[in-house]
Amino acid sequence: MIFLNFFLMKLTFFFLVFFNSLFSQSEQLLFEKYEQFKEPTITHRRFKHKDIQPLINRLKSNPDFKVKKLGESVEGRAIHLISIGNGRTDVLLWSQMHGDEPTATMALMDIFNIFSTENEFENLKRLLKKELTIHFIPMLNPDGAERYQRRNALGVDLNRDVSCAFAKSRIANPKNG
Repeated sequence: MIFLNFFLMKLTFFFLVFFNSLFSQSEQLLFEKYEQFKEPTITHRRFKHKDIQPLINRLKSNPDFKVKKLGESVEGRAIHLISIGNGRTDVLLWSQMHGDEPTATMALMDIFNIFSTENEFENLKRLLKKELTIHFIPMLNPDGAERYQRRNALGVDLNRDVSCAFAKSRIANPKNG
């Protein structure tokens, strides 16, 4: 038993060292090559839902990506789930829960470009897609993004107010879930 635990500790250490080495080399190269993946159609921070829809639609033609409409915002703007990979570990990344915080949406579009093109990161991309299933929800609050404001069209802060409203509805109606 002690030998098995020692062996597992050595194996875990090896994987940590190996993956750290792989990622740190890729990290430096990615920093150097970033401009070639930066989404050229988003040039300012105050972009709107209509500006990212062509980028999301473009992913539908890439067999690596699964694009699904999750629903719509209060004002009827589509909210999409985009997934890539088939690993056992699910990772969820969302952006713009607050409509006036667009930086992560811009970063997601750059990540889509990295995965959509053949480049120096094929080994890393293959590893990520093998080990992870990565789910993206770009622009979670498109109505807030339209106005460049934190809250959605109903004045709800999706970060703070939703959990309170959900908790209150469960207390008032415990049979609802």
